[in-house]
Amino acid sequence: MSEPYQEGIKHVIALDANNDILGGFFAIPADRPPGKEDCDLGWMFTIELHIRFRHEVMDAIVNKVHEVTKSAGFKRIITEMGTEAGAKFLSKKYNYVQTPTENQHNRWTKELI
Repeated sequence: MSEPYQEGIKHVIALDANNDILGGFFAIPADRPPGKEDCDLGWMFTIELHIRFRHEVMDAIVNKVHEVTKSAGFKRIITEMGTEAGAKFLSKKYNYVQTPTENQHNRWTKELI
């Protein structure tokens, strides 16, 4: 895992009108090293919200994450999902595809192009 303040890493945080945290996605690669076409993501969360509002918050966060990684020049995201709910949301809404390997059974890929 990257250091919290490592150069080239961003954190996307959703706040409400009172600046209370609603959710976030941490450790997003914002700089692409030469020759590297894919990136891995950190972890995401939302606070306990009504399901409809939670999806709206996550939509905004994930769209920003895809914008940051695509702007950095990455062609795809290859990551492991921590929860079944996260995998379900990202696969249905954003076309993340399960691409397991022998060592990573919960591996998912998202093409950014």
